[in-house]
Amino acid sequence: MAVAVMACRDRGPVPAPQGYLFEKGPYQGFYDRGGKLMRLLYDQNGDKKADVVLLFYPNGKPRQVEADTDFDGNIDRWQYYSEAGVAEKEGYSRAGNAKPDTWQYFDVKGSITRREIDENGDGKVDRVENFQNGRVAAVGIDSDGDGKIERWQTWVGGRMVSEEIDSDGDGISDRRLRYGANGQFAGMDVLTTRAVKATAAAPGR
Repeated sequence: MAVAVMACRDRGPVPAPQGYLFEKGPYQGFYDRGGKLMRLLYDQNGDKKADVVLLFYPNGKPRQVEADTDFDGNIDRWQYYSEAGVAEKEGYSRAGNAKPDTWQYFDVKGSITRREIDENGDGKVDRVENFQNGRVAAVGIDSDGDGKIERWQTWVGGRMVSEEIDSDGDGISDRRLRYGANGQFAGMDVLTTRAVKATAAAPGR
């Protein structure tokens, strides 16, 4: 069973861990001298390549998981856990590349709290989604790729109810778009730093 290993050039040689290697069917486990499982490889499709790599804490809880979900030889999903074995964050590649373009973060109960998305593959976050009770509550969008959020959306009950926009690039929202229960545009507010300056109603309303 093959698995890719990246050399550590900056820190010099790393001593090989001492332990025992066991293989049974599609599984290959590495145990330390005390008999604790340190690493587990799983060949899901029988091609003699590791499709899932699991690393463990000394207490036996999972520490990190890497997976090749489409069997192309490249890792496209990454999961990280606390020492208590609770998932903290998960990354995956929607494009199937060897680097994540989406990260999800979880609370101690395993519920998602935030999702960060790189829409164009440049390595920068373009969209941030915040969750409450498992549903999107707020979204921030960098639509021009300058590294700054200029659109802020508010979501209620699984739908967007308003969006504030920074149209002049000063970091302060100056327009608020409102949407009705059916998702249609309901109106626009022109904002100042203190209060709503004027209101423009949607046509026919």
